[in-house]
Amino acid sequence: MGARIYFVAAAAAALMAGPAPASTGNHDKQDSVYSWGRWAVLSPAAGRPQVALLKLGGPDVPRNCATDPASCERPEPQPPQEVEGPCAAGQACGFATYHASSATDGPSYGPPQTEGRVQPAALAVRPTTNGPVPADFRADSGGLAAAAQGAAVGRTGFAVSATNPADQAPDVKSLDMALRNAGARAFSGDGTDTQFSPSTGPATPAVRVDHDSRVSGGLPYAGVSQIVAGVWSDSQRRYVLQQAFANAQDLLEFYDSRQVTDAHGVFVAGTTTPQTDLDALKAGQVTASYGGAMLENGTPVSIAVHFGAGTWNGSWGGSKGSLDLSKATVVTRGNGAYLQGQVGFTASGVVSGANIVSKQLSSGLTGSVKGSFFGAGAQTLGGSVDVHANVDGTDARQVDVFAAGRGAVLGSGRSPVAQR
Repeated sequence: MGARIYFVAAAAAALMAGPAPASTGNHDKQDSVYSWGRWAVLSPAAGRPQVALLKLGGPDVPRNCATDPASCERPEPQPPQEVEGPCAAGQACGFATYHASSATDGPSYGPPQTEGRVQPAALAVRPTTNGPVPADFRADSGGLAAAAQGAAVGRTGFAVSATNPADQAPDVKSLDMALRNAGARAFSGDGTDTQFSPSTGPATPAVRVDHDSRVSGGLPYAGVSQIVAGVWSDSQRRYVLQQAFANAQDLLEFYDSRQVTDAHGVFVAGTTTPQTDLDALKAGQVTASYGGAMLENGTPVSIAVHFGAGTWNGSWGGSKGSLDLSKATVVTRGNGAYLQGQVGFTASGVVSGANIVSKQLSSGLTGSVKGSFFGAGAQTLGGSVDVHANVDGTDARQVDVFAAGRGAVLGSGRSPVAQR
């Protein structure tokens, strides 16, 4: 049961290849070169930072308000700083794509007395699959990372919810899944469950529900256990029959209707960089470069972050500024038109807390790019892209997530993604 996950060999080779170092500027002398690991979230939230209170006099600090009024003035309270973006520093966060599909068929069954039971035909109509929407991904990233490093973790689960309510994608909660090591810096997990309710009369049909959850991925950059990336899927099949059946297998062979719901996507998740590390990068006027790729479309990503100024700029698909749709095609999905393939564009914006937030995109493109720093010293960047372009009068959308390492360059090529 469940969605089949296929990994394109060319992309796997590109993603597993060791990256070449990238220039990071004169301020970034401590950058390391990371490599993308084999393909096959979240840690406890940090406590609130302690706030030092200003001491305004006391028994040992005499004040004379009559002769020195300024000594008795209290500073105006400052409003708390608003942080743009989805993630808090030093806490769990995750980005994902969310594809959904559903289908119903029937009737397709024979009476129990029929000699020779024939399995019902496949769905008469292929499920209509929606294009991806941006989503939040929540899981025990520490456990996933531990499994990728060979630890006997046991069991895990994940939850996925659409970032934008307008996308109308129902929340997904996986089964309790067995988690295991799947090779060098890789993990995998799966869980299945069947619930069967026999019929007790014409008004209560027999129902069988099969539930299947899977997750696989790994540590995208060697030595950085605070970020994991991979693919996820969750599916359910519901069989219904208006007859008295005591056996779940009989219900599969003779049913009135079958309902199928599937969801799948890619994710990047982990624990974001502590605020103290971000403050040190800002105070040191550090400039750092990040190299990586989008996980579904394989688009190469290059991002420069100027921590001192609190700004960043990035290039997708090698763009120098202009929008490039020459490597993309428009496809129709159940929820609209989508750009499939590599889209070239640039984006720039601000650094806010542990996040990067776009303020400007290439001309002809609307939407947003957002991401967060993960690992000590902001060693990695992960985030999501949700952009729209007008193609011959059609509003076409592309949604993807990306992972990038500090001082790393990731080869292009199609990345692992669930195929239908």
